[in-house]
Amino acid sequence: MVDIGTFIGGMGVGYLGDRYSYRALFLTPFLALSAVVMFIVSFALTDVAWTYYLALFFIGLMIGGPYNIIGTAITIDLGEQAGKKNIAKVSALIEGSAAGFAALSQILISIMPFSSIFYLFCG
Repeated sequence: MVDIGTFIGGMGVGYLGDRYSYRALFLTPFLALSAVVMFIVSFALTDVAWTYYLALFFIGLMIGGPYNIIGTAITIDLGEQAGKKNIAKVSALIEGSAAGFAALSQILISIMPFSSIFYLFCG
């Protein structure tokens, strides 16, 4: 569900940003609402499975979509400054670093108490 939300969120933010030429105008509310969704996931959900699926979809929508847009925009801007030949190197460095930190966070999650995971993702 997170991946589906990320796909839809990235397409939505990308489309709106390209259509109106103001990416930050659309990224900011998505990221602000992601804190609300994380708060709801941490404190307000019950043991009903469909609420978690819905919450995971909205986490992907609000966090994953803007994350992909921001990462892509930074990669393209830095690659253009470094020259056309270096876009692939810059992209690999940024995306590889993100994958490494994602793997590290999975290790941390496995040893952390559940109550601290919320602060890991919001901090």
